[in-house]
This record gives sequence, C-alpha cells and structure tokens, in this order.
Amino acid sequence: MLSGVYWIDDGSASGLESALARAAAYYRSHCRREPTLCLVPTGAINGRRSRVGRLAVKAHAALPPRHFWIGIEFAK
Repeated sequence: MLSGVYWIDDGSASGLESALARAAAYYRSHCRREPTLCLVPTGAINGRRSRVGRLAVKAHAALPPRHFWIGIEFAK
C-alpha cells in the first residue's frame, strides 16, 4: 500500500460493506483522495481478494477483527 489509514470499526455498521463505506468516507475526508485498496481481517471476506464497488478488498492475517488498513494501492 502506498499510503493508508488504520481504521477501527466501532461495530455500529451493519455488515462489511457499510463498515468499508465509513472507512472510505473517512479516508476521502482526511486524505482528499479516493481509496483503492482496503486490507481486512482474514475472516472478514470469503476468499483472498474481492471488490466492494471500486474498492479492492484483500484479506490480511495480521489484522484483528474490525480493524482495516485503507488507502492507495501500489501501481503494478
């Protein structure tokens, strides 16, 4: 990840998509850029990688439940 914000979900969101939308809104308001990648705890998604809208979502084993790392993905 090129740049990012560590987001801890307070549990008030109903589901992963809602939590990611809140994290993305926070990132946009503070970094003034659109996030492209969110790392989530391994159990939060089925499989290793998926998408929520335009946001790529990737599982990361080091993240505890309800913790996200959201930001800009490195160019490939």
